[in-house]
Amino acid sequence: MTKNDLAWELLDKKYRILEEIDRESYVFLKADQLNEFREARLMSKFDTKSQLPEIFRENDLSILPNSRGGYVVGKFNTFKEFNKKNKTRVLTFQIPQHIETIDPNDITSESIALNAAHISGILEDFLEDEQLELTVNGRMSSKSFDFEIESPAGPKIKIDVKKAQIEIDGGYEALNCFALVEAKNTISDDFQIRQVYYPFRLFKEIINKQIRNIFLTYSDGIFHLREYIFQDDLNPNSISLLREKKYDIVNFSLDLIEISNILKKTITGKEPKVPFPQADNFARIVDFCEFLSREDSIKKNEISEIYNFDNRQTSYYVSACKYLGLVDEGRDEENDIEVTLTDLGAKAFSESIQVRKHILITQILKHEVFRQVLGSYLGKSERPDRKEVIKIMKKSNLHEVKSESTFKRRSSTVLSWTDWIIEQSDI
Repeated sequence: MTKNDLAWELLDKKYRILEEIDRESYVFLKADQLNEFREARLMSKFDTKSQLPEIFRENDLSILPNSRGGYVVGKFNTFKEFNKKNKTRVLTFQIPQHIETIDPNDITSESIALNAAHISGILEDFLEDEQLELTVNGRMSSKSFDFEIESPAGPKIKIDVKKAQIEIDGGYEALNCFALVEAKNTISDDFQIRQVYYPFRLFKEIINKQIRNIFLTYSDGIFHLREYIFQDDLNPNSISLLREKKYDIVNFSLDLIEISNILKKTITGKEPKVPFPQADNFARIVDFCEFLSREDSIKKNEISEIYNFDNRQTSYYVSACKYLGLVDEGRDEENDIEVTLTDLGAKAFSESIQVRKHILITQILKHEVFRQVLGSYLGKSERPDRKEVIKIMKKSNLHEVKSESTFKRRSSTVLSWTDWIIEQSDI
């Protein structure tokens, strides 16, 4: 159990939270109550669904602040999944030549990513508006508003918000609009609607211009911008994706000739005695290693809490990184398992993104199954089907992959990692 899992379990035992929610669909809690077991801030801030404590996941619960020291916990949904099918071509913009304080290969925080997107013209292009001026950022009060949130347990739940604390990464004002930008430098499957909705409601009440809600994620050199609208201002669940675009500030793409050359030059080795990967999203592996590159080490049991993984995902992605030779596991002085980048992993994530991609593709192609699947992809100019992939896998002497169902599950990883390699080209 994580520290949050344990804290919420103890809180429930003392205050019978689940019983109250079963009767009323929600319960009000004070920060002082949460502080009895752990710091309230750590027990209430969940940016993605995977970060929710076990008691929340098992009972379809979520939490929202309704004042500076109060929260509402209930059976309602506060997360919005990202669209995963976007294949938008990446547009390249540039940092002005006179700027020396932003290195395109060393964007390590959300604030730097946001500054880079602004100064390069990415924000102006996405908003189709010129002369954006940064006018708002930091923590502030939400003032007062109310809304109704949908509940699977019954009627909508009305929530009154009075002076809850909100944090705005960047508010950019133009002639005809005001853009609220939420920035993240990690990849996740979803996001907390409150991060967009509370600032939207605050400024909806105090300015006359159109409010535009922008969510920016930065990872592996790519700025992914999404614009959301609320079909009903009084219902956060009415959030809807309006449009999205991808950008970079240096053209990091490889052409297919370069990828083909890496394939030809890479020598395959013996399969390691590490579970064959079950981690379909290779971009999240990159994202995870980027995170580790900013830390000396991290305890394995803290990864789920600090990063956007549940415990099972943590094991899958740590194992996948070990398979590629990017991370090691060891024991710290307290005998807890800790994860660190290997020398190769540290080198890959200290180099330029272009060099990093060469290293990562090489590490994938050192494994025969990926080498053959990519070779088939390039030779036929089309994605191999699952049957062909499984046939290749069965001839590749994979560690602890024996049953038909396991081959089928792991084939998704083979295909998705191969897709990631192809996606690095400029086709």
